[in-house]
Amino acid sequence: MTHSRSGIVIVLLICLLAAMFCAPILGELAESLLSDGELGSARTFIGVQNYVDLATDLSLGQAIIASMVFTLGAVSIQLALALGGALFAQERSWLVRTLLVLPYALPSVVLALIWRFLADPAVGAIPRLIALTGLGPIDSLGPAASLCGAVLISAYEAFPFCYVLFLVRLLQIPNDNREVAEICGAQGTTIWRSLYWPAIRRMTLFLGLLRTIVTVSKFDVPWLVFANRARYPWTDTLGVKIYRTAFEELKFGRASAIGIAALVVAFGIWLLSRRIRRVERSWHDAQG
Repeated sequence: MTHSRSGIVIVLLICLLAAMFCAPILGELAESLLSDGELGSARTFIGVQNYVDLATDLSLGQAIIASMVFTLGAVSIQLALALGGALFAQERSWLVRTLLVLPYALPSVVLALIWRFLADPAVGAIPRLIALTGLGPIDSLGPAASLCGAVLISAYEAFPFCYVLFLVRLLQIPNDNREVAEICGAQGTTIWRSLYWPAIRRMTLFLGLLRTIVTVSKFDVPWLVFANRARYPWTDTLGVKIYRTAFEELKFGRASAIGIAALVVAFGIWLLSRRIRRVERSWHDAQG
């Protein structure tokens, strides 16, 4: 009797989890197959017409390019800062390690406000530093610089997460291994290539994939930095494009189609990463 009850509970939990994960996706998929229509009016089934319309949407192409620049820039800086911080902090005190985690506690809106203060043409430090280089005046709060600001804010906001995982992995390397490498004459890049990189190679691939999937659809930072003030084709990322399509243009069907397309792309990135890991593992086994 006890085993049967346990089985029923497990089945119910599996069904609940499946509903939590699948219901929103299925709902969005069903929404993408309906016409947009006026607010409150009846909507009709139009099949894949919303997906067909996306192929000729120029603003969607611009949003994809902006998202690619935003994602690649932010993820690259995140990983570089995280790895540098982990290498610096692995032999430091707990206080230094804790200080590097503090940016993760700051909300995105606070970071956006700090950026606006630092980039203010009248009192900000960024325009003054740019002026010291001899360059002409730059509108650091304007659309031309907003994507750069979004990249820097997103990188600063998320690098502590990657830093913690890198640090944990580096701390798992036995001290004896490094001592043996140094006794054998290994220094600098040799220690990095033979000791550190093999230990964090898979972690780097995992973090790169995870942060790419999270960042490519990020809405809050691009919206807070500039997009909430005005439309600009090269600062509206994919998340902002979906928001504008749904809540400003009231085209919920097309917005859902963009979301489903983005989900398919994210799934493709995941499959590609698995393929890369499989090839990398086969190459590693062959070398071993």
